[in-house]
Order: sequence, then C-alpha cells, then structure tokens
Amino acid sequence: MSQPVSIASLLKQTEHYDKDERYMATSDLCDALKKHAIATSLHSSRSSLQDHPMTSSNSNDVSPQMIDAASEKKICDAVLKRVDDASNDVQAIAVKTLGVLVTCVHEDQVVAIAERLSTLVLDEDKSALRDVYAIGLRTLVKTVPMNMGDIVSSRLAAGLLDGIRNYSPRILSKQQSQEATTDAKMKAKSRVAEDITLACLEILTELLARFGALSFITRQHLDLLGVTLRQLACDSELVRKRAGQTIGSLAVVISDQLLGRLVETLLSQIDKSDGVGKSGKRKSRRIMNRNEEEVAREGALMDCKPKDTRALIRTMCNVAGLVGHRLGQEQIDRLVPIFSRFCDPADADSGDDNDNSEDNDEMADSDGEDEGAMALANELREACLSGFESFVLRKPVEIQPHLSSIIHSALAYMRHDPNYSYGDENDEDGNGSGDDENEEDYDMDEEEEEYDEDEFGDDSDDNDDSWKVRRSAIRTLTAVVKTSAKDPSKLWADEYTWRKNKKLTTTVAGALVKRFKERDENCRVDI
Repeated sequence: MSQPVSIASLLKQTEHYDKDERYMATSDLCDALKKHAIATSLHSSRSSLQDHPMTSSNSNDVSPQMIDAASEKKICDAVLKRVDDASNDVQAIAVKTLGVLVTCVHEDQVVAIAERLSTLVLDEDKSALRDVYAIGLRTLVKTVPMNMGDIVSSRLAAGLLDGIRNYSPRILSKQQSQEATTDAKMKAKSRVAEDITLACLEILTELLARFGALSFITRQHLDLLGVTLRQLACDSELVRKRAGQTIGSLAVVISDQLLGRLVETLLSQIDKSDGVGKSGKRKSRRIMNRNEEEVAREGALMDCKPKDTRALIRTMCNVAGLVGHRLGQEQIDRLVPIFSRFCDPADADSGDDNDNSEDNDEMADSDGEDEGAMALANELREACLSGFESFVLRKPVEIQPHLSSIIHSALAYMRHDPNYSYGDENDEDGNGSGDDENEEDYDMDEEEEEYDEDEFGDDSDDNDDSWKVRRSAIRTLTAVVKTSAKDPSKLWADEYTWRKNKKLTTTVAGALVKRFKERDENCRVDI
C-alpha cells in the first residue's frame, strides 16, 4: 500500500509554493510512473509465461499496485496544472511527465489530456504558453500507445483543421504589418493567428507521421490535402514552409489517386510561375504563351503569387524525395523541364567568367540587381537540384531521358560563385602552365590573396548563400556517380558544357577534380 501513499504525497507537493519543491515533486512523480509502467509490463509478461505449460509459476511474484481511475484523474489534473506553471523548468518536467503518463493510464484519460491540450493550443489568450502546450501535445502523439492512435486522431484532427481554417486567413502580409496605417491590435491578432496556425500544422505533421495510415485519418486525407495546399499561398513565409513539411508527411500515407492530384496541383501552379534569371524567365514566357490554356487547369490553390514559388518548389522537392518511387514516367517527364526553368545552366555565374555577350543589356531585368531576388533564385535552384538528386537516386530508369540535361545543370551550378574569382580557370583551359619561376610568383600572390580575404572578406561571405546551390549541384553529381556504378566509364567519356558562354567541354570526373579548389568547406567535403 506504500505506492498510493507515495503518489498522494507527491501530488500534494506539486502544489507547493516553492518552485524547486514543485519541480522535484513532478520529477519524482515521473520516475514513479515509469516504475509503475515497467512493473505492469513485467507482470503482464510473467502472466503470459505462466499460462504456458512448460513454465512454472513463482509464488513469490507480487503483482504491481494498480492505480485506480480516481487516482489516474488526480495525477492527470496535477500534471496538466504544472504545464501551466510559472517556472519554465517545472513546465519542461511536466511535459516530460505527460509522455510517460499517457503510456500507463486508461484511454479515457489519454483522450481527456489530448482534448485539454488541443483546447489550450487554440486559445487566443494563451499565447505565452502556447509553445509549451504544443510540445506537450506533440509528446503525447509520439508516445501514446498505437492501439489508441485512432481515437486520439479522431479527437485532434478536426480541431487542428478548424484552427488552420479559422486563423490562417487572419494573418497579415509582411508589407501590411510594416505599414504605419495598420492598427497595432490587428498586428497583435495577426501574430497570434500565425502562432496558432504554425502549432496546428506542426502537430498535424506528427499525427500524420505516426497515425496517418489508420482508418480515421485515412478518411480525412482529402480534407487534409485541401487545407494544407491552401497554406502554400498564405501571407506568412513560416506557414508556407511548415505547410510544405505537413504535405510531405501526408504524401507518404495518401492513396495513389490523391498523390496524383497533389502532384498535378503543385505542377500546374509551378507552371504558372516565372523562372529565375534571364534565361529562365524567357523560357517561362515562351511556355506560357504556347500552353496558356493547358496550364490553366483547376487546382486547390489560388493563382500563384511570386512569393509562393519557393514554397511550391520546396514542397514538390520534399514530396519527390519522400515518395519519388511512386511517381510515374509521365509525371517525371513533366516535372524535370519545370525544375530546369529554375536552374538553367545559362544563368549559372562565376567570378571567373568573362561575359561580354549582348545579354548584358538585359541585366536590368535580371534578379542579380536585387539581393532579395538573388537569395530567392538561389533557394529555388537549391531546391530544384535537390529534386534532381532524389530522382536520379530513386527513379534511375525513368530519369534516363533527362539525365544529360540534369548533369549539364549540375556541372554549371557546381561552379556558381558570382562573388568570387579563383583566377586560375583560364590557365587550366590553356595549353601550358608556365615555368617554375612563374608558378612560385603565382603561389605567393595566392597566399597574399587568401590573407586579404580572411581579413576583409567576411562581410560579403555572410550574405553569400551561393555555396548552398553549389553543394546541391555536387550532391546531384554524387547521385549520378552512385547510379553509374555498373558502367562508370561514361563519367570520364561523356562530355558536357560547363562554362558560361564558352564552347569548352568537360567530363563529370574531370569537373569534379577541378573543383578540389572549392573555397567552401561544406562543398569541398562533398566533392
């Protein structure tokens, strides 16, 4: 009878005025619940063994003291109160205790905890503790026994979807938030709406990852798909990014029919968006003029806005990475040319290029003039190249008709470094390298240049994210090398163009060897 007394004493201590006492009491309660869960599990195992005819029972075994329904409710109420505690440390241990608690109480108590936390997450007046409630709910979803997954999902999914539907439209755009005419109260409501929407999407992602294939959630797949797709056009960049992650989890468990609809919706919207860079935009205009009626298909999204393109590409790449093996030849044939618009080799730029072409007159229309546009272009290129990597690894047969163009793009963007000149590419392409004396002078100049860069070049490097594009291109080439294991000869036999406005060609192996000089460590390690 010592266990109930001990737990009762701990429950009383959780109400203590001293936060340290509350913390210790909650921590001890967590340990007691862990021991109870282990003892109950061992007792169940021994009971099943005793039923076996070859197993003898041990009269000294003692059954664990069970916690009755009334005690369970008291424990659940006490722990939920500590989730609201003024001390962050007590909140953290209470959330940890919830994860243990849901494994050793009855189903009705688990449902009550889930409903309570869900209500708190959606409460507009609980902004200060919303992150804590969301962590608690995610912990519950991760740790609740699988046999309770269906009922927990049924109590959570509808509320989370309603939260997204109700609060997402209230989010103001970044421009609206910065306008002086916007009321302060509206801005505050917009922040609350964004927090609630983000929390709901994050919990839904965990719910789909754990219970997405169970019967109740399966019946909600169509609803979930429509709601999450619409968030890709939300005014909040964080919501668009989080929605892409949720769609990725959903893509793993939905039927082939719904997956086809998802991919079609994403592709039709990407079709409507412009490429990046001069070549990409010209290519987009030609496609739009030629296929205006074809790309106007119905979808779950509104007309794509410029800011949505990142979210669409990122989501499509995420889906391709997770379920690329379920995509058909027709979808891949349509997807690769769209991705190519965003990483056109003609737009790859290096400080070693001497571009004297007539295209310089159009530089005013390019993204290079604006840092924000350049960052957007680099993010899109990184995502598209990651998509290529996934297709090469997961769909090596279907991607063969497009492999040459993918390698061409990857080789071009492996050297995409517009703010830096290595100063030696022209020498590499020449017929000779000079005498030893010139080499010594060059080495000294290079050391001085490196010294100057270390001392003065940090500020420009902080804002230069072109290395992410190069890393993604290198990983695409890594995928090509892996899938060429049976016939690696083409890696040093097939030649491709890799220099902007140059007719010089190189092989995959040769290009990789030349990039040993790569200045960024992340890229150099991948090479």
